Amino acid sequence: MGVLMFIVDVIIIVFIGHVLRKEDNNWVKKCMEYEVEGARPTGRPKKTWREIVEKDCKARGLNREDAMDRSR
Repeated sequence: MGVLMFIVDVIIIVFIGHVLRKEDNNWVKKCMEYEVEGARPTGRPKKTWREIVEKDCKARGLNREDAMDRSR
Protein backbone atom coordinates (compact mmCIF):
# COMPACT_ATOMS: atom_id res chain seq x y z
CA MET A 1 0.00 0.00 0.00
CA GLY A 2 2.96 2.35 0.45
CA VAL A 3 3.49 2.90 -3.28
CA LEU A 4 -0.23 3.39 -3.89
CA MET A 5 -0.51 5.99 -1.12
CA PHE A 6 2.52 7.82 -2.53
CA ILE A 7 0.87 7.96 -5.96
CA VAL A 8 -2.36 9.26 -4.41
CA ASP A 9 -0.39 11.94 -2.52
CA VAL A 10 1.29 13.07 -5.73
CA ILE A 11 -2.01 13.24 -7.62
CA ILE A 12 -3.64 15.24 -4.82
CA ILE A 13 -0.74 17.69 -4.67
CA VAL A 14 -0.65 18.13 -8.45
CA PHE A 15 -4.39 18.75 -8.70
CA ILE A 16 -4.59 21.15 -5.75
CA GLY A 17 -1.56 23.03 -7.04
CA HIS A 18 -3.14 23.21 -10.48
CA VAL A 19 -6.30 24.76 -9.03
CA LEU A 20 -4.49 27.11 -6.61
CA ARG A 21 -2.30 28.53 -9.40
CA LYS A 22 -5.33 29.51 -11.48
CA GLU A 23 -6.51 33.11 -11.71
CA ASP A 24 -8.77 34.27 -8.88
CA ASN A 25 -11.66 34.77 -11.31
CA ASN A 26 -11.43 31.21 -12.71
CA TRP A 27 -14.64 29.23 -12.14
CA VAL A 28 -12.78 26.10 -10.93
CA LYS A 29 -10.99 28.08 -8.22
CA LYS A 30 -14.22 29.86 -7.32
CA CYS A 31 -15.96 26.49 -6.92
CA MET A 32 -13.21 25.23 -4.61
CA GLU A 33 -13.52 28.29 -2.38
CA TYR A 34 -17.32 28.65 -2.58
CA GLU A 35 -19.21 28.74 0.71
CA VAL A 36 -22.88 27.77 0.54
CA GLU A 37 -25.18 30.21 2.29
CA GLY A 38 -28.20 29.25 4.35
CA ALA A 39 -29.01 26.53 6.82
CA ARG A 40 -28.09 22.91 6.24
CA PRO A 41 -30.74 20.22 6.54
CA THR A 42 -31.03 18.29 9.79
CA GLY A 43 -28.79 15.32 10.41
CA ARG A 44 -25.09 14.79 9.90
CA PRO A 45 -23.76 17.37 7.43
CA LYS A 46 -22.27 16.05 4.21
CA LYS A 47 -18.55 16.60 3.92
CA THR A 48 -17.43 18.98 1.23
CA TRP A 49 -14.61 18.22 -1.19
CA ARG A 50 -12.57 20.93 0.48
CA GLU A 51 -13.01 19.40 3.97
CA ILE A 52 -11.93 15.98 2.71
CA VAL A 53 -8.86 17.36 0.93
CA GLU A 54 -7.83 19.41 3.98
CA LYS A 55 -8.19 16.36 6.24
CA ASP A 56 -6.21 14.13 3.87
CA CYS A 57 -3.46 16.71 3.46
CA LYS A 58 -3.20 17.20 7.21
CA ALA A 59 -2.98 13.43 7.75
CA ARG A 60 -0.15 13.23 5.22
CA GLY A 61 1.67 16.33 6.49
CA LEU A 62 1.04 18.36 3.31
CA ASN A 63 0.22 22.05 3.00
CA ARG A 64 -0.54 24.72 0.37
CA GLU A 65 3.13 25.43 -0.22
CA ASP A 66 3.70 21.77 -1.14
CA ALA A 67 0.92 22.03 -3.71
CA MET A 68 2.20 25.30 -5.14
CA ASP A 69 5.78 24.00 -5.53
CA ARG A 70 5.98 22.71 -9.10
CA SER A 71 9.50 21.34 -8.67
CA ARG A 72 8.30 18.48 -6.46
